[in-house]
Amino acid sequence: MEKKNMKRLMAYALVAALATQSPITVKASEKTSDVKISEVNYVMALSNVNIRKYPSTESEKLGLLKTGEALKLNFETSDGWYRVKYNDVYGYISKDYAEIVERKEVVGDKTQAIVLEDTKLYTDIGPLDIKKYTIGEVTEVNDIYYYIKTDKEEGYVAKDKSDILTDTYVIVDISDQELNLFNKGELILTTPVVTGTPTKSRETHMGYFEIYDKSHDRYLVGPNYRSYVDKMMKFNNNEGLHDAEYHKDYDENGKLIKSHGWREISEFGGQTYQHNGSHGCVNMPHDAAVEVYNNTDVGSRVLVKE
Repeated sequence: MEKKNMKRLMAYALVAALATQSPITVKASEKTSDVKISEVNYVMALSNVNIRKYPSTESEKLGLLKTGEALKLNFETSDGWYRVKYNDVYGYISKDYAEIVERKEVVGDKTQAIVLEDTKLYTDIGPLDIKKYTIGEVTEVNDIYYYIKTDKEEGYVAKDKSDILTDTYVIVDISDQELNLFNKGELILTTPVVTGTPTKSRETHMGYFEIYDKSHDRYLVGPNYRSYVDKMMKFNNNEGLHDAEYHKDYDENGKLIKSHGWREISEFGGQTYQHNGSHGCVNMPHDAAVEVYNNTDVGSRVLVKE
């Protein structure tokens, strides 16, 4: 019994060491109330242990579970074995070298997290650098970390260096000149845009913002312009998401009411912003702006990234 307790302490020490590698220095505003989690049983190795094809020490070896690593429990046998899934097949681990631990996992709607600063992602091969504003799908939650999967890697990122994206949120990619609208992790709209001309006085600033004001049927007024827009969603001082597509409004009898907007649909996307960008706002085609307006609220998150 003392030997197994010592193995348990060593395994937990290995897991705890991961948590101490990334000191918490910035407190993010976590919005975790919409994250649905459940307790799931895993089998954690107390020392390096073989994964067997059948519940017998004479059975074929499928692989090795290293100290502190864990696999999801399928069921517990009555004769001293845990059944787990390993590389898409089921195998068995002796209870003498492992124990059941509970982990919190995200269930239900897809949940994404955003990394708020350059930090470390703790993976099976060790700590990796992960850049500010990287987004990944959250699959596991514990007291200190989110386990996220990005396009390139997966691992643990500190909660206080990241934030949960919930409900409806917008991601503006300046390099791609594209806006994506998400609802609970699902992409519901992609549209080309025109962001600010990349100069100090007209650039669209990168950052992680909230929509703080929504308005419609209004004029945008500047030193040398006065432009009418149907929908406006401000997220950073006077920078906002709004329509800019040239179009005409008619009454029920087909009579022209007004013409407004100043960009042809072909101007959106591409390199337009480099030579004929906005004054910092995110210009959108008319129908896309209406869709974003109808699906967002004051408080909806807006990420502007390269």
